[in-house]
Formats: sequence, structure tokens, C-alpha cells
Amino acid sequence: MPTPLEAEAIARYREFVAARDEVDAGRRSWASLGDFFTEDAVYIDPAWGRIEGREAIRDFMEKSMAGLT
Repeated sequence: MPTPLEAEAIARYREFVAARDEVDAGRRSWASLGDFFTEDAVYIDPAWGRIEGREAIRDFMEKSMAGLT
């Protein structure tokens, strides 16, 4: 039985996977995945480098993923 924290993390992961599926289906934008990050998040992409802040991550998602789906 997962702890409450583990259950929350699993639920959020499932929400992210569902959102990613919606992006692949063209029903959501890449930028919408920014909703899964905190305002002060840091995202490190192996090719693009360090991106700081939710809004910058949204912009990065939209620009870096353009044309992939």
C-alpha cells in the first residue's frame, strides 16, 4: 500500500501521461505541460540546457517540440 505522498506522486504521474497523450493526439498544446511545473521550477534538457521558471518552461516546450507531432 503506497503512502499518501507516494499515492499523490503516482496520481500526478498518471495525469501527466494522460496530458502527454492529449498532446500527441493534438488536443492540447505542448505549452500546457508547463502546468505540471512549479513557478520556480528548473528544467534541464540535455540538448537545450537549463530552463528556469514555469513560463520559460512553457515557452521552451512549445518551441522545442514544434513539428514533432
